[in-house]
Amino acid sequence: MSAHDLSAPERGGLLREQTEQRASAPVVPAALAPAPDDDHTQHELLVHQIELRLQNEELNRKNLELEQARQEYEQLFDGAPVGYATLDETGLVLRANLTLCRMLEVERGQLLRRRLSTYMDSTDSRTFALFLRRMMTDPGRRRVDLWLQGAGGSAWRRSWRPKRYRARRARAGTAA
Repeated sequence: MSAHDLSAPERGGLLREQTEQRASAPVVPAALAPAPDDDHTQHELLVHQIELRLQNEELNRKNLELEQARQEYEQLFDGAPVGYATLDETGLVLRANLTLCRMLEVERGQLLRRRLSTYMDSTDSRTFALFLRRMMTDPGRRRVDLWLQGAGGSAWRRSWRPKRYRARRARAGTAA
């Protein structure tokens, strides 16, 4: 059984046990060696210092794991065969995958911080704005069919099925 399989209190006990083992090891720097009159206090300080070191090592391992998971997610997002975008409540593109960029025939930097309606005709742009407003007030299952036009002139009809989620503020995630 690894430390990952344990509950938080069990991990804390295991951490304390490992710390005690390290603290009672004979290799203690002379500057940290306890004086006879405050052995217990010095021992507790040493244990606490080692415990902090172990916690820091664990935190660094978790940060590495988190970064690897984020990179895997990013690869899945960008490599998806469907165009994805994360929009704010006004239709401003906050994130877009490479597939959507290819579909719209633009670089990602040209798409970000622009309204998705830029790639729609005026009728579909109004329909999309109304759709977003309705979705923000009533996030039930919705779908809208719109024509999108790429920068190079290609056009296609897409059915948008948004997934709404909350981050720091409400955002509508949609798929092309």
